[in-house]
Amino acid sequence: MFSNKEMFTETFLKRLEMTCGKSFHESTKRDQFHTLGTMIREYVSSSWIKTNEKYRAEKGKQVYYLSIEFLLGKLLKHNLLNLGIDKVVEEGLKELGIDINELEEMEADAALGNGGLGRLAACFLDSLASLNLPGHGCGIRYKHGLFEQKIVNGYQVELPEQWLRHGHVWEVRKADLAVDVPFWGRVETVSNNGRLEFRHIGAETVMAVPYDLPVAGYHTDTVNTLRLWSAETTPYPMNLDIMKYKRETELISEFLYPDDTHDEGKILRLKQQYFLVAASIRSIVRSYRKQHTSLAELHKHVGLHINDTHPVLAIPELMRVLIDEEGFGWDEAWHITTNTISYTNHTTLAEALEKWPVRIFQPLLPRIYMIVNEINERFCQELWRNNPGDWRKIEEMAIIAHDQVKMAHLAIVGSYSVNGVAAIHTEILKQREMNQFYQVFPEKFNNKTNGITHRRWLLKSNPKLTSLISEGIGTKWIKQPELLKELQFFKQDHAFLEQLHQIKQENKRSLVEKIKATTGIIVDPSSIFDVQVKRLHAYKRQLLNVLHIMYLYNSIKEDSSFEMYPRTFLFGAKASPGYYYAKKIIKLINSVAEKVNNDPTVGNRLKVVFLENYRVSLAEDIFPAADVSEQISTASKEASGTGNMKFMMNGALTLGTLDGANIEIKEHVGAENIFIFGLTAEEVMNYYQYGGYTSTDYYHHDKRIQQVVDQLTNGYFGNLENEFEPIHDSLIMENDHYFVLRDFASYVQAQSDVGNTYKNQNNWLKMSLANIANSGYFSSDRTIQQYADEIWSIAPVQSTIRH
Repeated sequence: MFSNKEMFTETFLKRLEMTCGKSFHESTKRDQFHTLGTMIREYVSSSWIKTNEKYRAEKGKQVYYLSIEFLLGKLLKHNLLNLGIDKVVEEGLKELGIDINELEEMEADAALGNGGLGRLAACFLDSLASLNLPGHGCGIRYKHGLFEQKIVNGYQVELPEQWLRHGHVWEVRKADLAVDVPFWGRVETVSNNGRLEFRHIGAETVMAVPYDLPVAGYHTDTVNTLRLWSAETTPYPMNLDIMKYKRETELISEFLYPDDTHDEGKILRLKQQYFLVAASIRSIVRSYRKQHTSLAELHKHVGLHINDTHPVLAIPELMRVLIDEEGFGWDEAWHITTNTISYTNHTTLAEALEKWPVRIFQPLLPRIYMIVNEINERFCQELWRNNPGDWRKIEEMAIIAHDQVKMAHLAIVGSYSVNGVAAIHTEILKQREMNQFYQVFPEKFNNKTNGITHRRWLLKSNPKLTSLISEGIGTKWIKQPELLKELQFFKQDHAFLEQLHQIKQENKRSLVEKIKATTGIIVDPSSIFDVQVKRLHAYKRQLLNVLHIMYLYNSIKEDSSFEMYPRTFLFGAKASPGYYYAKKIIKLINSVAEKVNNDPTVGNRLKVVFLENYRVSLAEDIFPAADVSEQISTASKEASGTGNMKFMMNGALTLGTLDGANIEIKEHVGAENIFIFGLTAEEVMNYYQYGGYTSTDYYHHDKRIQQVVDQLTNGYFGNLENEFEPIHDSLIMENDHYFVLRDFASYVQAQSDVGNTYKNQNNWLKMSLANIANSGYFSSDRTIQQYADEIWSIAPVQSTIRH
């Protein structure tokens, strides 16, 4: 049905009438989108079935990537591109008078993630399938995903995100594969022929129903699976309060990251985490059982990868299955488990390394707690044998200590591989944050620098640049992104550089129209587009950015000789609903924007735009239009970053600290093609360890800092006199934990360098080209190949290549 344009249009029209019960002329855009989506999913189904049959027949190792987040975005154009039917479909629709972009507007972003963690998981699935590797995703089908952000009077307001309002055309509900997941109750120990057995009785059972999404590889027949679990009530709950049970059950898959500042929220988060791993492991074991009589060699056929600490309960859950259901002794079960599970650490932030109070953990998951407790006892005994008398070391490394279960400790002890996500991040883990564990398990630690799928972030989101690249170096780079290096040959080619410039300007004009339509703000496409889009967090230092904007505005107002290249500052960010300080920064950005954008003396020299509800589809409009990529986190705090790679791939120049993958970007593009400023990670960590930083020194000795900090509280923002006091206090009273004032002067100088460099357009374009040419290394294909070779030991399956 997709072999040629005529066949497609004929099939499409028939299917539309059959599905919607109306003629084409009566149909809505939503009818047309739903019809097309259904056709594509059916088209992919035969390859999906064959892929699974192939995996079963070959009995090779398969990997399951467990993640609390999968930030998928829209899938219509992405699937068309990967399946190689995008041109036929676009031309066929055009003949019917349908613009495919209008159909794409009908699709909701699948907002099942918060930021980089979830988007990384989505990129990894795309790379696994495109490299013909047997790897699947396991997540939760949140009814509302991350909240929808509205900006009202400059404040963030959260609304429930309704991505499922019109159904989800890509998913297949598989109620026959539902599994039960128990909570609460108690564990009864009985002796059976001299062997202890553990029975979980009086549990409240929740039914986990899988919804499967096909993950199609690029121009190959491999179609892997993303399985998302939905929590539903069991048909006959052993519970007197049916309404309470129904409400609590549905909450498990209602929202991503419920507020856990109170016990109810903590219980719900822990429920979500166990629900994900228990349902996934039950499903994986059931599938494995169809081919193998015993689980003794499970680790040779199955890899379970835990994406950050949220799915760490996979370790005790697999132990429970092996001991309680399969009859293995502890040592054998532990051998299988610790050779099956691998773990990626995504943070060095203490508050992000999860810990759960025993008083919540033990009653909610009684059998799992028993197993975690036993793992802890055995680990502590081993530590004691190797470090007799060193109580402090045992206290610091214990999995359970001070009435808390430490999930990162459990992850390291119970897995065979622990990887960081950028070279500096892994070194910080090894030498500082997890040094004690590194000393005990040096062989487990390794680095896998993150990557992004160039299929979405270049081919899909920037088709004009994709065409220019392919005209220049051919199309082999799409399958082998490292071949982008060949673009270096064009750095003296003025015609090529001019085309690069024109494409950037077209992308900027396109974004200008969207900004005008959504915010009413008119921005100049010939200005520098300086962009910071990411989660709103103190360590990411959106505050440093906005204080610099305040300094520029002050300079324009007070110094008639002040010159700057016209600049448009773009922000996109969501603050966690309970993150009071981050919400204050959003309000500050919007207050500065209101002041700057409505001041006629500024003209087009300076504009500030906060784009509400930052999400994947909006990101696809922003990255191709950006000139400057703001990656300004406090050095040592950002594990990797992936936005930095998306900007780079689209020709934006990085303005950043030596943090996360910025360091590797600098190594690949060369110091002359990036703008670096600020403290190094070593300097930051030395300040934390030894002290010596006093923020007021910088406040008193730099008039620019003094002015912008005072403006937070001196009535400068009119009736908002006390609004920004918490920000002021964080910088002055609380000694500026993230060194915003320490790095301010260095940042101002780097920003000045950006403006001066941009004036020489030919040189800027060469720098932009160098970034694109060296971005191939940061493809998630490279990252996933390293995981496959060095952690998971999986090999590609044979696939027919689509041309």
